[in-house]
Amino acid sequence: FHANQGLVEGWLPTLLLLRDYNIPSFFTMYSEMELKYSFQILLKLEMHIRDSGPSPFTSQKPEQVQACPNKPPVYCNSYYVCFQGLLPQEDLEGPGAVN
Repeated sequence: FHANQGLVEGWLPTLLLLRDYNIPSFFTMYSEMELKYSFQILLKLEMHIRDSGPSPFTSQKPEQVQACPNKPPVYCNSYYVCFQGLLPQEDLEGPGAVN
């Protein structure tokens, strides 16, 4: 998903279904900044992030971002995040939490 405020609202029901039904999901992002913003969203939704980083399937062709013509070209699918279900309970409670 493209992590910007307007599109996040449209993705919210889908993200919640993916989380609640414990469906393994793999999403790609075009930049490290989009990956970081996506992390913030997924962590607010208490998603269990399994893996992330530079994508082995990145595009070999640079493309100009339509909204930012003065920025350097980006490579599609440059980063990825893999998530499934809710964060484990111990991660939600934090270190040293008393049960």
